[in-house]
Amino acid sequence: NDDVVNLLKANCRIPDVNWGDITAMLAALRVGKQRVHGMIERHGLETFLQGQKDLQDYSEAKTRAVLSKIPNGTYEFWDYLDDDYVTPIPTRIRVRMTVDDGTVHMDVTGTDPQVPASFNICAMDRMHEWLTIRFITYVSTHDPNVILNHGLFRPITMTNPRGTMLNCEYPAAVGHRSAPARRLFDVLTGTILKAAPETMAAASSGAGCALRLAEYPEDGGGERSISFIEYLRGGMGAYIGLDGEGYDGVDARDSTIANLSNNPLEVVERECGVIFRNWDVLPDSGGPGRWRGGAAGTCTIEIVRDGGAIYGTGMERMRFPAWGVRGGKPGQMYRVIVNQGRDDEYEVGKIEEIRVNGGDTITVMLPGAGGYGDPYLRDPEAVLRDVRYDFVTADGARRDYGVAIADGVIDQKATAKLRSRRVKDNVHAEFDFGPDREAWESVFDDATMNALNARLFALPVSARSRVRARIFADAIPDLPRCGDGRSVTDVITDADAVRARLRTAIAEAFADAPRPGAETAARAAQ
Repeated sequence: NDDVVNLLKANCRIPDVNWGDITAMLAALRVGKQRVHGMIERHGLETFLQGQKDLQDYSEAKTRAVLSKIPNGTYEFWDYLDDDYVTPIPTRIRVRMTVDDGTVHMDVTGTDPQVPASFNICAMDRMHEWLTIRFITYVSTHDPNVILNHGLFRPITMTNPRGTMLNCEYPAAVGHRSAPARRLFDVLTGTILKAAPETMAAASSGAGCALRLAEYPEDGGGERSISFIEYLRGGMGAYIGLDGEGYDGVDARDSTIANLSNNPLEVVERECGVIFRNWDVLPDSGGPGRWRGGAAGTCTIEIVRDGGAIYGTGMERMRFPAWGVRGGKPGQMYRVIVNQGRDDEYEVGKIEEIRVNGGDTITVMLPGAGGYGDPYLRDPEAVLRDVRYDFVTADGARRDYGVAIADGVIDQKATAKLRSRRVKDNVHAEFDFGPDREAWESVFDDATMNALNARLFALPVSARSRVRARIFADAIPDLPRCGDGRSVTDVITDADAVRARLRTAIAEAFADAPRPGAETAARAAQ
């Protein structure tokens, strides 16, 4: 249908490339159709249909066996996106997981309402693949012989109220829906860690970066071209392996919801107006721990021509880092710096559009992953190896691990002294979320946010984000945007005062609206 093809191409920045992807998919489907017909001709339709059922039953049984490793009970966890892009207000994703003899039920009631920007998933009241991918990877990790088919999903159910970021309603924007999906992945990771900590890794970086460059022809004529520069990744969380041994997280390779190859730098430089000045692993970015969180990737690109613009998506963990587990520390947060090391250097938050000229540089530093276990119990030789390979600096080794390194070797006497004087506070905490999240939740705690969301969901869908924004603006008017140099701890210096303003703001916002009782709240949750 040429009309449909032309409509698709007209809505793509790179129509020829996208149409090539579509034709490749169609070719794969045609081959699949031929193979299915071949099996039916060889074995008969009845055998083929029974085989489908048997394979699904097989996957269901294998999945139940893996999920039965999670102790029965109810477990709760939540985490945040830095903001909703339109405002600086963090947005929360919350899960209540109930485990019962190899079955798992996820209830995301308490997750924030859908937001005006494109951080929403259109789940259509179903278990969208991005809502379940954490369990898919969990099951396939613990039993690689599980066949990926519908049977794998049978033991997993979900309560996903309509109107949340995870099940948005028209006309919500969904273009950047990978962000809440990635954060839900982290939330489910934390939930399973509460239930079975030795079967799950610490938080991965929780962010990526898709850099694009818009350019116009040098002669001033013609259409603007859009070039995809690179997709950058952070690290993966440290973990206890299936053999019972601890392992560092994977560096600069976060394959939580996607597994992508980088574009060869030479190809990128040939096709668009940039030069890569740096492509590396970022030292000290992985969360310290007995097993270190995966270090993040970093790169610096230089713009070749004047009059372009840089766009970026996937930038998260600029405010709340990837958390550590069982004494492990959080990873380093996301940073983006324009013209680093020059007089005109400045730091930006999430990139909407940065106008650039020839000679400008963009340095992207992805977030690191969370560490696992007390960093002062890390083998000093492992710390030395990290320093030699530039995953950790010598200063970081001393500061984070209590290991003194001089002239490329361990100073045993200084190390023993450092480790004997270590601060033991929070070493054995279940999770280390970092000071900014602790400051945030000193005011906006779980009970308060659950109650607020129940009242917001009693409002029309069109009013929820507006009322929510007004409440937070009144409660914490000086909340900074990501990248402006200030943190949550800088503005929540008097939690009691912020809580008082929050109570007043909520009362004023709902002055003309009835407080939902149990029946109204339950109806709103549905």
